[in-house]
Amino acid sequence: MHSYRKFKDYHIEQLRDPKDAKIYLSVALADYENDEDIDAFLLAVKDVAEAQGNISELAEKLSLTDEGLHDGSPT
Repeated sequence: MHSYRKFKDYHIEQLRDPKDAKIYLSVALADYENDEDIDAFLLAVKDVAEAQGNISELAEKLSLTDEGLHDGSPT
């Protein structure tokens, strides 16, 4: 029997590589410029933040609260 991983686990593992994360965010930004789907773009940012550390660390680097980062508003 095959052992399968969840896609999310694989996806986050791939985004730990800074080069892959940069490409992923570049594509997400290009998509946002075309369709203005902010939710999809923010999901991409969230995935990269999770892969590169965590939301709290990202919020600290950006001088935001966790809540502000989740809803897009500054502290």
